[in-house]
Amino acid sequence: MSRTIIKFFIISFTVVFLLSLAACGKKELVPLYDDTTAEAAKEALQTTETKPPENPNNIYFTSFGSANLSFEYPKDMNLFENKSGKYITLTLSEEKVKELGAIYSFTLFFINSSEDVIKSADDLITSFEWLSSRVDDFKKMSDEDREVAGIATREVRYSYQMSLAVDKGGLTPTNVVDYFLILQGKDFTAALKYTCAGEVPSSYDSVYEGMVESIKVGPTGTATGDMNRLPDENSFDLLVLGSDTHPENHGKERGRTDCIIILHLNPVDKTGFLVSIPRDTKVVLPEHGTNKINAAYAFGGEDLAIQAVEELTGIDIDNYAVVDFYGFVSVVDELGGMDYTFDAPLVDGYSYANFTQAGTFHLNGEQALSVVRSRHATARSDFDRVDRQKYFLKQFAQQKFNMRTLIQLPAIINILNKYGKTDIDLLTLSKYAILAPSFVPIEFEAYTIPVQPGFENGVSYLIADPNAVRAFIEEKL
Repeated sequence: MSRTIIKFFIISFTVVFLLSLAACGKKELVPLYDDTTAEAAKEALQTTETKPPENPNNIYFTSFGSANLSFEYPKDMNLFENKSGKYITLTLSEEKVKELGAIYSFTLFFINSSEDVIKSADDLITSFEWLSSRVDDFKKMSDEDREVAGIATREVRYSYQMSLAVDKGGLTPTNVVDYFLILQGKDFTAALKYTCAGEVPSSYDSVYEGMVESIKVGPTGTATGDMNRLPDENSFDLLVLGSDTHPENHGKERGRTDCIIILHLNPVDKTGFLVSIPRDTKVVLPEHGTNKINAAYAFGGEDLAIQAVEELTGIDIDNYAVVDFYGFVSVVDELGGMDYTFDAPLVDGYSYANFTQAGTFHLNGEQALSVVRSRHATARSDFDRVDRQKYFLKQFAQQKFNMRTLIQLPAIINILNKYGKTDIDLLTLSKYAILAPSFVPIEFEAYTIPVQPGFENGVSYLIADPNAVRAFIEEKL
């Protein structure tokens, strides 16, 4: 996919995780408790193949509590169910997004089973309204009760603007609408979230209403969907660069990259790992000669950094994300900090890390930054720093990857666009990020490429043999 496609939709993480269920059409939907239809849908949907099974009526079933829910989805949308079955997403096809210049997406998730992070309808709305001071022109359009499929629901509608990236030409305001439909049954609470972003057409309400009208709720015991429609691609590789640019220099200069990590995801077999490249790794940069790899971004931006990483590792980088000091601090603070366990004291006068004893501490953004930047406090220097960075990323994913964080992502994207840079577009995230709940962060492996210390012309480097590095990565793949 071209890195320039629909960059203004870098609402990315937002819509991606907030995604899905839709039904543009208004075909007659046979009730779930019709056994003939139920059995046909069950046979069509219960598969783990990567290609969609035949299901011409596009009917999906899922179970919760003492009831099943069914809905009909349009043929130009892609349906995903996460591994636990706790939420379902629908996204528009790439062709439809290009045609509309906008994205419709829906997510259905169960509040009472969302890791106890979202515990009630009120908690869900409070979490979302946290955005009000962090995005532009935030408005609550309506908050009312309505009946859907014979059960009581609460519907809340919002609109706001985000400043999103457009190619390499800066930021532009983008209109977003978010609707929440909260279904309250006897022993379950489910939430449907609808998002429309971009050049919002007048038809966006009809898309939402068509989907709502297709919802049916019936008794258990008929059919349960269990399907993932997976992307054709087998893997996704994101280059994460942590820049040492200070806030006062943001947009004026490119710093060197203290953190260089490749996030590899395979959505088909649900595996993933992190590959760290020490910043002092020796490389040869076009027009700049022999250098440490952390200089690539400073000399040539993301293009040169990607080229250096690809030549060293043999991995084809799909997308990149760069964040500077202040962006890192802001994201950690906005998400409420995180717990970090120290095996030994960490005191570093250069990074300002000041943890005088081992144990678990709750870190704010400044403290987290002092930990991931520290390399003067321990004997293994940069190797220990790389290990701390890998541990931090795993812990951050494990602690913060939940529904509350996902519905607050518009604010996080605003921070990243202000203090960082990325070419991740909505379509990329639609293919991969909605599958992330199927991954278990604690099971992610984290590796560092094989290197040896060395000197050249009086400069200390870490020497990496590209053939050995590629063989090492191929073994992990």
